[in-house]
Amino acid sequence: MGVYTSTKKLDTFDESAVNVIECKLEPGIEAAINIVAESEENYNKIMQAIGVHELSIYESTGVEMVYEAVDLAALLNKAKEFFMNILEKIKGLFKRFFAMIDSYIKSDADFVKQYAPKIINADTKGLKVKGFKFSNVDSYELPSQSTMGAVYDSEVDTSNSEDIQDSLRGKVLGKSEKIESGELSKELFKYFRSDEDSKIEIETIVPREQLKLVQATKELKTKAEKNYKKLTDAINDIIKDLEKQAKASTTTAVAKDTTDADSTAASGNVRKLNAHIQYAKDSIGVLQIANGAHLSAIRDQNRQAKSICVALVGFKAKHESYSFTDSTNESFLSGVVLK
Repeated sequence: MGVYTSTKKLDTFDESAVNVIECKLEPGIEAAINIVAESEENYNKIMQAIGVHELSIYESTGVEMVYEAVDLAALLNKAKEFFMNILEKIKGLFKRFFAMIDSYIKSDADFVKQYAPKIINADTKGLKVKGFKFSNVDSYELPSQSTMGAVYDSEVDTSNSEDIQDSLRGKVLGKSEKIESGELSKELFKYFRSDEDSKIEIETIVPREQLKLVQATKELKTKAEKNYKKLTDAINDIIKDLEKQAKASTTTAVAKDTTDADSTAASGNVRKLNAHIQYAKDSIGVLQIANGAHLSAIRDQNRQAKSICVALVGFKAKHESYSFTDSTNESFLSGVVLK
């Protein structure tokens, strides 16, 4: 009865009551990967606790553990706690990201106001810049959880977790082919940088375009907000689904008579629930990494464009020809400096 008492109000989930866990890393793909790694560690702890419990039952009785409905309810509650923890960390990541971007937007607005005419009219002849030609930054959208779910439903052998994860990684890049774990971050990096994995020499610098990229960060923040909502909505849906399952299972748990068939069904439900939790964990993890890569691209594009604009403010073009007269009416010998 204690389990039922603690879960009977789970259908009143309120996102506003979710705490925020502070993000202490750079708010981009680094922080996203860290959250995924911590989540994997938490998940393994849960699975280890289940394994230890099953082993203790087997050692004491000589038979495999038969799950009761109360066991299913306990697992559902712990799963909800697990996804709430992810949600709190994602909120912390975005809180720090938006604070960083807001500071960029403010300082960039002051910079543009003061130097825009000089930047637009700058002569870039001889200017050499090593960097990236960013791509897809302004158009990228995370796939929905339902799109990710289609991968799970389409897999014939759902016990093959790695195959499912490979398919999920392809989805966030809009590809039908599978992507292995070690390749996702690399592929995302190139996806947002015109398929380049390292800096190149940008031969043509158009001042007005660089200025627009600096100013575009405000619109990119709006794009990030939409992806943030899509990501948190996906987790909220998972949590609400777990709450419904928890309520149903705890209602069964307080029934006076539990048959062998009920126990068998509960054991089967635990196995199904484990598979569901693992898939949800994996899909949310892939979405997080893709989102983190996008946030990093927004930040890097802004910083690169801003640094180019700063360089343009003080850049003096190099010309192959020399003009013998200029607006200051200096002599043709004024350019000769004696040592």
